[in-house]
Amino acid sequence: HVILASLRHQKSKELEEGSSAAKAITIQKSSTSSSPKGKSIASYKIPYGGWFQYVSCPHYTTEILIYISLIIMAQNIKCTSPLIALVLFILLELGHSALSQHDWYHTQFRDYPLDRKAIIPFIL
Repeated sequence: HVILASLRHQKSKELEEGSSAAKAITIQKSSTSSSPKGKSIASYKIPYGGWFQYVSCPHYTTEILIYISLIIMAQNIKCTSPLIALVLFILLELGHSALSQHDWYHTQFRDYPLDRKAIIPFIL
């Protein structure tokens, strides 16, 4: 979660200069502090930007959208029923994980955005 929270888009000026899509997103190393024994302790921060404006776990949201798109593309194939069952299982599993993560954010950060949902924007 620390890595996802540190994702930031570079300035649009760099995009206009023709930088590739791979350079459009940078992963900044999370800030760590060293303990006396040499072990590093991660510093958690509230993620902002992109889909984090709407949901606490946008990576789960996009994964669910990928599986739903597979169902749409596989409508003419006879294996649609098992695929639907798989997607329902994934939806329940990721939904449970997203709700747990969302609750964790609320308990750890007093200033966590109250209008942000867990996994489905504006709904759940």
